[in-house]
Amino acid sequence: MTYKKTIYILYVALFLYFVIAAATLINSSQGISFDPGLCIKMVDNGYKHIPFNHYSHPSPKNLNADESEIVTWWSPGQFAIPLLIQKCFGVKVSIALKLLIIICLLIAGLGTYRLFNLLISNKNSIDRNNDLTKIIVLVFLLFTIAQPFFWGSLFVYDGGGILMLAYCPWFIYWVVKINRINVYILLQLLIAAIFGFFLKTSFTSIFAGALLFLFLSKSISPDRSLKNQDFKKIARNGIYLGGIFIIYILMIRAFLDQNLNISDSSTGIRIQPRILFYPIAAPLLGLFSLDFLNKTFYWIIASAFILPLYYLVLKSNHISILYKYALISFISTCVLFYSFLYFLNLDVSYELRHYRIITILLTPAVFISFRRFGWGKYFAGILMVMYTAINIYHFSKSFSSASKENEPIYELSGIPSGYPEDLIMKIHNLDNLKDNGRDIFYFESDDEPSVALEIRNNRVLVSNNFVNFHFNNALRFKPTIYFGHNGGEIYLIYTPLQFKKDSVAGFTLFDKYKKFDKIYQVKGYEIYRAIASGNNR
Repeated sequence: MTYKKTIYILYVALFLYFVIAAATLINSSQGISFDPGLCIKMVDNGYKHIPFNHYSHPSPKNLNADESEIVTWWSPGQFAIPLLIQKCFGVKVSIALKLLIIICLLIAGLGTYRLFNLLISNKNSIDRNNDLTKIIVLVFLLFTIAQPFFWGSLFVYDGGGILMLAYCPWFIYWVVKINRINVYILLQLLIAAIFGFFLKTSFTSIFAGALLFLFLSKSISPDRSLKNQDFKKIARNGIYLGGIFIIYILMIRAFLDQNLNISDSSTGIRIQPRILFYPIAAPLLGLFSLDFLNKTFYWIIASAFILPLYYLVLKSNHISILYKYALISFISTCVLFYSFLYFLNLDVSYELRHYRIITILLTPAVFISFRRFGWGKYFAGILMVMYTAINIYHFSKSFSSASKENEPIYELSGIPSGYPEDLIMKIHNLDNLKDNGRDIFYFESDDEPSVALEIRNNRVLVSNNFVNFHFNNALRFKPTIYFGHNGGEIYLIYTPLQFKKDSVAGFTLFDKYKKFDKIYQVKGYEIYRAIASGNNR
């Protein structure tokens, strides 16, 4: 088979992928994960004229009163962009999310293709013609978009993750193409960095990697010895790029200091092996979707294999110096960034999703590095085919499950809920009671953010993730965090088992609500009306 025919087949495969992706979005009931679900509730705040990036909720000191505060720990992009689409097209939140995701996947796919093509093009590599390069790029692109971290958003909206997936390949591509550092480029870098932070706060590590890449690629001459380097150029570029990073940090600090932020979650430094070994192993664990390796000893063992592989990549003659600079820069800054967060014991989870952009950047290099061995290309090919088949199988299972659940959604948001339909209808009825606009709905389960969107007239408390205390761990785990009487009702939506556990403990989350009357029950869930002490109604 000629190269041209192979290229056409790969283009057809890409086209079919995006047709299937679009059909999946149309025909499945897309859910929403916890963090963006809580932020999407802020989209609903737009109906109530609450300021942008603010969250309104009952005051813990007086549940009759409301508080509105700016939210700093979750980037606004994950709810602001869906809100923009919702308002522009006048559609439900669920439709806005579907439109956003299909747009992001298209942008991410094209950006990944351009990035791969730049990094492994024939001018940056050895013994490779244009058609063969295109085939290699398309194969790596197909392997990447078949990964669960790419198509997972078709089934569950994960907020800033899908936005980063769309933005970062293009950002890295642009950075790699920069020819020289000047004032104009530095200004563009700063604007691009602030926009990335708007999409997701963890973009900070990507921006730091970009600055390190520019410093290495524009300051260090690999064909010169150490003593023959241009040290004036090195110092000048270091000052310029360091200055831009300081300006960026000061700008995001000005935003973060408006309220509690992630730094308030620290309970003191933590010195454990996982602090370093997990960030080292995560980019490659993510390449093979090894999320089940979730123990420290797994990560230590994995690092023993992964560190030599990093060395193999950096020593490969089939990977250009430009690509190596990109790997060194972005991987090292990402590893150091998360190691530092874990060392400070911040409320940042050990999850592979934090490393997906680095995983995408690393993907071609890992497989290309095996070319130095006679059996390497066969091993890499078999590995890619095997994991692609596994990923297609998991996609098929997810698609089949989502299709079976594809029933009409009657909720106001259009986002499916794990709650039974009759319970949702009961919540709607309680929310719509005449002249009853100061009641509070308290959801115990992890499904609470999506169902909270069904509350339009009253107010919502969201478990122990109540905004005031989300990152202040000292307050978050106090036995009592809600104080004062409430003029309206408090409706608790609970599973019977969890309510029994909480009620045995005196339901200490609420200081002055000691009596709870069950008013409604369906299979698996109950609604209780809380009555304040001293209140006979």
